[in-house]
Amino acid sequence: MMEIKKIPGQCVQSPQNVYAKPEDILNDSRLSEEQKMKALKTWEEDQQALLRADDENMPAQKPQNAPAPADMIERIQGAEKKLEDGAGR
Repeated sequence: MMEIKKIPGQCVQSPQNVYAKPEDILNDSRLSEEQKMKALKTWEEDQQALLRADDENMPAQKPQNAPAPADMIERIQGAEKKLEDGAGR
């Protein structure tokens, strides 16, 4: 769930702590298109790091019902594509 009180900087720097799913970023009217893309890229980089850690037998602790990093990366990339195609403006 989105926390309305969060400021855009927090939304961009730690999107996984603010949004329940990548698609929520597209619906946040407080962010510019550039900020939305940066938030999505940040989230994707964090998920990539989780994948690398898991590959090196250093699994990260994640919430019990959290999607697998590979699944989340697919969702993030889908949101990035929607943003590139004009959604979320």
